[in-house]
Amino acid sequence: MRRVYAIWVVRKLLSPTVLKAGIIVVFVNQIASRVWVAKVFENAPSTADIVSFLNFFGTALYNTRTAVQLLSVATIFLAVWLLEDLFFKRESKSFI
Repeated sequence: MRRVYAIWVVRKLLSPTVLKAGIIVVFVNQIASRVWVAKVFENAPSTADIVSFLNFFGTALYNTRTAVQLLSVATIFLAVWLLEDLFFKRESKSFI
């Protein structure tokens, strides 16, 4: 019975949803190590003016280093993909 439980745990830990969430955590950690995120939000305009808010973040992203740009785009892509997995859950597919 221990083997069955061990295989079940490994399958859950290697599920695509958990892997995506783990990669997002790593990417956000890398972004935070390269950018002072608190200062970016401190300098951001009010969310009431959505056009100005989006323009600010677009410009901020454009003026960062390439590594931060790639990490940000990859994080957004993975987050959308993860949300798609969570809300439109299909049949569970595992690597094992």
